[in-house]
Amino acid sequence: MPRPGDPVDLEIDDSGEVQVVSRAAQRRLASAAGGYRLLPSTGDLLLFQRQDDEVRPSRPSGVSLCGEIAGAGTLANVLNFIHFCQFEGTLAVLSGPLRKQLTFRRGQLLSAGSSLPEERVGALLVRFGKIDPVKLDEAQEEVTLERRLGTILVERGLVSAGDLYDVSKRQAEEVFFSTLLIARGSFYFVQGIEEDKLPVRLHLDTQSLLIEGLARIDEMSFFRSLIPSSAVILSRRRPTMPGLPTSEPQGEARLLWQVLDVPRTLADAARLTNLGEFAATKAAFALAQMGYLEVREPSEPVVTADVPQTGLGEALLEAIDAANAALARLLGGGEGRALRQAAQAFVDGHTRFHDLFRGVALAEDGTLSRRQVLLNVDGLPDAERLGMVRRGLADLVHFVEFMANQ
Repeated sequence: MPRPGDPVDLEIDDSGEVQVVSRAAQRRLASAAGGYRLLPSTGDLLLFQRQDDEVRPSRPSGVSLCGEIAGAGTLANVLNFIHFCQFEGTLAVLSGPLRKQLTFRRGQLLSAGSSLPEERVGALLVRFGKIDPVKLDEAQEEVTLERRLGTILVERGLVSAGDLYDVSKRQAEEVFFSTLLIARGSFYFVQGIEEDKLPVRLHLDTQSLLIEGLARIDEMSFFRSLIPSSAVILSRRRPTMPGLPTSEPQGEARLLWQVLDVPRTLADAARLTNLGEFAATKAAFALAQMGYLEVREPSEPVVTADVPQTGLGEALLEAIDAANAALARLLGGGEGRALRQAAQAFVDGHTRFHDLFRGVALAEDGTLSRRQVLLNVDGLPDAERLGMVRRGLADLVHFVEFMANQ
């Protein structure tokens, strides 16, 4: 089944000219030579109907269903049909850059996958406190086509087999529920199961999942009264009305609150907390009801922190890279371990630049994560952002130089 990043087979330019760029696709098209009419198609799928009268031997494509998603819950009927007919194969769901796939055996959910990082097993292991994020990153570096993440985690004793099963089951359920919430896109169902490509093999009752998923759709429509979409910008505020609580929120609402130290879109907050869209929307709704959040529609495109743009972005990267070059020179290598520990303690305990250094961990070579630093200052006014980065990183470098000369 095609996956994001797979080679392109056809290219269609703005004038409608078609070019076949894959030899494999050219061979497949040659076997289907003839005249075709383009049928009404979706944004992700093109459908053609043969128009010539020549009788040709049938060639099963494996695609049993395909169509367009026109509203949250549209896929419920498709999933119910798959369950009722006891289909075996994979339902692929496309919505812009988003890709999800649900694999079924005799109509029961066998496995689920998503292109969203927060909907992967590793992210959920971190979210449920089963593994340290650093340990997870180290294990992911060993993943190959032959060695899967789950196997590595169990072999290294980082999680138990029971915990891995529980989280894998929860991950499949979360992907199933979030797939039901997709309001725009396309889908197709391919018969047959590629056993060797399945990360896990579960047997979850599709009918039960559908019942809970439809209940979530109803809940989501309720949440949308305060949180219209995942593009809204969330900002912290303290309740001012008498009788409202003044302590920090708890549970998943607390997780969301913690990453809103700067204004963020709900989508970014969901990604940073590994909560997923539904849980993050529910948490944001609770916070907004209690008066903890200001919710506003984006008035202009949001620039993500990991892809800086314009002259300011270049200046920020230059400041971080200059500091990293100095830190690598001072802290790199085995002999710099004690000095790195002192530098990390300085970063963790700094009060003046607490917001700048939140969640920042020094790498083995002594450098800082560009992405984390940029995320920490994302949302601040431009003038403050560059000034904080330059002053804070200069302070850190000066501290390391001081300690190195002791």
